[in-house]
Parts: sequence; C-alpha cells; structure tokens
Amino acid sequence: MTNMGKLLSRVAARWRREAEILHRRGADEQAVVLKTCASEVKKRAVFFTGSADARQAVEESGFSYSTLEKMVRDGTLPNVGKKGASHPPWRSSQEAGPWS
Repeated sequence: MTNMGKLLSRVAARWRREAEILHRRGADEQAVVLKTCASEVKKRAVFFTGSADARQAVEESGFSYSTLEKMVRDGTLPNVGKKGASHPPWRSSQEAGPWS
C-alpha cells in the first residue's frame, strides 16, 4: 500500500471512531454522515493499493478513464497494469477499439 493509501485508511478509521462518539452523544444524523464519508474514503484507498483494475477504478472512483490515466502518468496512482498490454484488461481483443 502506498503512503496515500495508508493515509486514507487512517483517516477513514479515525472518522469511524469519531462517528461512534457522535452516536453516543446523540448526534445520530452527523454520525451517519461521518460513517458514510469514512466508507467513501476507504473505497478510494483501494486505488492506492494496486488492487483495483481499471474498470473497477472508473466505476468506483467516479473518475473518467482518461483522468485515471493522467493520475497514473503523474504518479498520483501507482501503475499496476501489464506493460505492453494493447488494451485495458477488461476488454476482449474484439472490443479493443482505439486501444488496439
């Protein structure tokens, strides 16, 4: 896991703990919001672990393929793809389109 992935995981864990405190103090609506935010941040952390494929990254992150591609190029996200692949891993060679 990259430093960014570790940071996001720690932030999510802290927010879950703080949500529990809010719940105990009767601030249930705020606790739900904070838990939801923690879940979203935790989902994003997976993209910094190298365990998400491109399709999953597009679907779950909300970023377009080209934005994710730029993030890989500038080093924001680690490149975990196969070097020399002619098309994204989720597409068959018949569907490869512009990537072939």
